[in-house]
Amino acid sequence: MPYLSIINYKNNSYEIMDFANIACKFVNIILLFVLAINIKIDEKYLNYFMKLIICVGIIACLQNMILYFEDIMAHLNLIELERKASIPKSFFSQKNPFAFFLYISIISTIFLFQKENKIFGKIVLGLTLLLFLFNVVLTFSRTGTAMVIMFLGLWFLFTNKISVKVKVILAILGVIG
Repeated sequence: MPYLSIINYKNNSYEIMDFANIACKFVNIILLFVLAINIKIDEKYLNYFMKLIICVGIIACLQNMILYFEDIMAHLNLIELERKASIPKSFFSQKNPFAFFLYISIISTIFLFQKENKIFGKIVLGLTLLLFLFNVVLTFSRTGTAMVIMFLGLWFLFTNKISVKVKVILAILGVIG
């Protein structure tokens, strides 16, 4: 399955531009959120902005799953198509911008998940996160998938809600994987 590889492997070497692309996009989005948090904006406006991103992300994911339902089923090997299955990309022109937008939506979802106090809100945000992750995988975007993996790995390592033992085990598994 060559479309599942994160980095191009051609002529017995990795494409260095794939590494650079992943690193640059990851740093840009993290800096965007760091700047947004450090700017003196009322927290309710920041939360409202993130809720809007999540709503648009949900709409994009649902449209993606409706428009490309047969293609998704074919990629999951649940049905066979007479034509070549296209890669889902929602209303974006290509799969990479869709994955990049889902990455921003995932960051917003996790940010609000940490602030949510009600169980129902956490369940809704958790299901939304699963929807976003499922759609990132369906895009087959190496850069988008790598950015999400890097973000989730760093989030698990730097969050205070996980014990140090679990963080060490996750870090070792991440390096091995």
